[in-house]
Amino acid sequence: MGKVADSERIKLRAIFYNNLSVGTMIGGVVAPYITFVANETLPSKQTQVLTLLAAISLLITATGLRRFADEILSRLQD
Repeated sequence: MGKVADSERIKLRAIFYNNLSVGTMIGGVVAPYITFVANETLPSKQTQVLTLLAAISLLITATGLRRFADEILSRLQD
């Protein structure tokens, strides 16, 4: 393949991981919202802790995926 095609493949791969990052980030924000705000009653302490742990792990995963996308883009050559 040519240089342009290789660059496009790298860009598409980075876009894929960036989109995974965005989806994971949304999941990390929406899960606590649904648990804490949308419920009419306050969830149990165990549910609160598990929800916050899930949100934190999703946000960390999103950050890692975004960094991976940046690393892929750094492979682009002029």
